[in-house]
Amino acid sequence: MKLSKNSNIVIYTHDDLDGVGCAILGKLAFPNVKIHFCSNSNIDDKISYDLENNVLTDVDYIFITDICPTQEVLDRLPNTISSKMLVLDHHATRKALAERYNFVKIITEQSNKKASGTSLFYQFLTKNNLLNNKPCINEFCELVRQYDTWEWTINNNMLPNDLNILWQLNGNEKFLNETINKLNESNFFEFTEDEKNIIEKYKINHQKQVEKYADEVIYGTLNNFKCGLVKAEDEYKNDISGELKKRKSDIDFLAVEIPNKQSLSLRTVNVNFDLTIITDLLGGGGRKDTASCPKNSFYEHFNQNKNISKNQKENDDELSV
Repeated sequence: MKLSKNSNIVIYTHDDLDGVGCAILGKLAFPNVKIHFCSNSNIDDKISYDLENNVLTDVDYIFITDICPTQEVLDRLPNTISSKMLVLDHHATRKALAERYNFVKIITEQSNKKASGTSLFYQFLTKNNLLNNKPCINEFCELVRQYDTWEWTINNNMLPNDLNILWQLNGNEKFLNETINKLNESNFFEFTEDEKNIIEKYKINHQKQVEKYADEVIYGTLNNFKCGLVKAEDEYKNDISGELKKRKSDIDFLAVEIPNKQSLSLRTVNVNFDLTIITDLLGGGGRKDTASCPKNSFYEHFNQNKNISKNQKENDDELSV
């Protein structure tokens, strides 16, 4: 079937900024689109439910962006569904699935840059004349890509992080609507003065909370690797690991338990550590620097170091040079 602006579309996408970026592009390209935000722990269940209830039967086309179901679910897809489906993901841990299914595309780099779900979807839509290439949209997609690949930390570019903050503060619906309006009406992507003030106020309060969480990290080992564990809200997971790097903590990685999630978010603290070692052991997925794993599997392997105090900040300060 040939895709058009009037096609009836369903998009399953990741529930982070990159996944929301894909949703925004989908809404810009298709008036008749339904978005499902998914995590790695529930993507299989959502697709399985829709299959069992024939939700996808009359849909013209299905996109799965910035996330990928497991082989178990992909194997169960009838040809009538898989023939009108495209999975666009950039996580290297899913590359084997791309070799198995012709409708799964796992692309980790494009134009000599690390890819993101948003950048891949934008490339697809513009190449197929489903969305016009526009400077404002280009800039938005690049901010999302830099944030999701952590390139912004290397470039010392705060704008991608500011965009993520704005998404967290506004929530999916408000962020989607306001960003779509901005992309439709503006020639260049920029924050309003009100948005800039809100972001700056947030940063001050956010840093205080990050430091508090960093003080509460529990230290231990997992499969002979040094790791930390902390319970924290989702919005702090990246910055806690960054704070531990500033404190020169000697752990390899940090696991963040987020309320109401069945998976733990994993972040490197040792820049030379590869998190795929952990996901290969525990299950889950992700990249070298950012990943996730099942909560139960982590706790089965985690050994807390009882000799390290909860207030690790003092200990870490002693390691500073």
